[in-house]
Amino acid sequence: MIVKKIIKVLLIGLGNISFKYDLKLSKNFILTHNRAFSLHPNFKIVGAVDNNKKIIFGFSKKYKIPTFDNVKDALNKLNPELIVVSTPTKTHLKLIKEIFLFHKPKYIVCEKPLGNNLLESFEIRELCEKNNSLLVVNYQRNSSIISEKIIKFIDKNKFKPPFKITTWYSKGLNNSASHFITLFNFLFGEITNCNLIKSSHNRLIKDDFELLFKLDYENCEVIFIPVDYKNFFYNSFEMICKNGKLIYENGGENVKWYPIDKKKVTYSNYKSLSKKFQILESDYYQSQFSFVNNLWRFIHGKKSMISLGSDAILTAKIIEDLKKQNNEKR
Repeated sequence: MIVKKIIKVLLIGLGNISFKYDLKLSKNFILTHNRAFSLHPNFKIVGAVDNNKKIIFGFSKKYKIPTFDNVKDALNKLNPELIVVSTPTKTHLKLIKEIFLFHKPKYIVCEKPLGNNLLESFEIRELCEKNNSLLVVNYQRNSSIISEKIIKFIDKNKFKPPFKITTWYSKGLNNSASHFITLFNFLFGEITNCNLIKSSHNRLIKDDFELLFKLDYENCEVIFIPVDYKNFFYNSFEMICKNGKLIYENGGENVKWYPIDKKKVTYSNYKSLSKKFQILESDYYQSQFSFVNNLWRFIHGKKSMISLGSDAILTAKIIEDLKKQNNEKR
């Protein structure tokens, strides 16, 4: 009998994505690192770090997990193999430098975006490579069951090219559009063109922009349209294929496929979409578990859908290019 090794995990940063999003929800919801790694049989959370003593006291009391108010003590005592960095983006580089002063974990999982800018992202990747740590970035939409189905349907020609996509996103390039950019890179390959359609000088989000832009791939064109999150939050896309339409709503919570109705034509003798649709089963409310499960598969050399540091840097390059185009149009 082969006994699979359990990987020791340290959480750094106890905010929303770390443990709060599903804190008051049933166990059917797996939306945080804490719950996802705790429920996976091959990972064990051995500790958590935060500089807010009230938060670490409450976390330790509820989960019976050792907590620390500094990274050095946690690393020296726990010797974790995997570290999750879920602190504000501006702290990522400094924190990862601090980690490598005291420890060399096998794996670092970093929240998106990887760095505050492209240069920081490059430096983080170089630090991880220098210290032989595998760098993974939590673009969890790439790891979802829905994304796996979409790429499978594209490969099997159930979704036929060329593809034309309209994407709506709220709360900035870094916070929301980056998820879709990374997903589309995964689905469609190399970007052939990146064009800003309309410049914007209003920073609705601190240190970020909401821009109207277009990305081109070999068999796909994508328009990104910002939606003011102050009115309502909306992260969705519609994909027109040669043989139908896919609607991906609320970050993948609801996904529907409308094929062409071969029996129905318009009065002008055009084909039209069927009113009947296929619902693609979603893991939206278990998104972090899908991420952790894919991470485990990747670690063991199995087929998986994980965003590595190189994927995050490609997304950062696109965002940097868009910001540069925006500055040039001022």
